[in-house]
Amino acid sequence: MEKKKEKKVISKEKPVKTDKKESTKKIDKEVSKESSNTPKAYHVVKRESDKKRCVKLAKGEKVIKTFDTKVEAEDYVKVMAKNQGATVRMHASKGKNKGRIQ
Repeated sequence: MEKKKEKKVISKEKPVKTDKKESTKKIDKEVSKESSNTPKAYHVVKRESDKKRCVKLAKGEKVIKTFDTKVEAEDYVKVMAKNQGATVRMHASKGKNKGRIQ
């Protein structure tokens, strides 16, 4: 039996160097497009420390605005949601559904 000699094929093409700045710019653009397409949701929650209503964005820690009454908070957040194309989530403050979305 004859043993066939295997030849290794070596590519003569040089590897393409990519500019790191360009690749990060592309990634940043993709991320910004994704985040702009995600729907916003405003949450109205009651703060236990001073019993005020707080308006926040979903997944946000920072309070946008505080109100003394639930009605004031509802009116404000409905206008904001309409302007931004967002939804509104009202959290219950009493009873068995405390803290849950109504």
